[in-house]
Amino acid sequence: MQLEKGKFIPTELGLVVNDLLVVNFPDILDVEFTAQMEENLDMIEEGEKGWVETLKEFYNPFQKDLEMAKVSMRDVKREKIPTETLCERCGSKMVKRWGKRGYFLACSNYPACRYTREVEENGERNGETDVRCEKCGSPMVIKNGKFGRFMACSN
Repeated sequence: MQLEKGKFIPTELGLVVNDLLVVNFPDILDVEFTAQMEENLDMIEEGEKGWVETLKEFYNPFQKDLEMAKVSMRDVKREKIPTETLCERCGSKMVKRWGKRGYFLACSNYPACRYTREVEENGERNGETDVRCEKCGSPMVIKNGKFGRFMACSN
């Protein structure tokens, strides 16, 4: 989550993780499950139900979902999504990968070729702008950094 103008905005990774959890753990992300768990916790507090029994009721189905998720859940960080974009250095096809700041394009010929670049947004490569670099005259590009978006020389 990121805080923007006093509101929490989900990050791209947050949206991806949420989708994965909803698909792989539908029982515990269900509103009815939460309501039932709250009721069980109230019963434990009042001494009407044992905590061990409640934990077993939760954990047995959860353990099955967990084992299934270990096999079927996508590993977003290791995923390599093929693209038709060609590497500017070696001509190999680029793959879309997940990094610290979201998706980026990387050469499929890694580690022989280490070329990377940002994913194109709105048809503009690397968020290219009409602004020119003061030092070399190359177009400035919009990049995503640790502290948000910034402009940098494309050269």
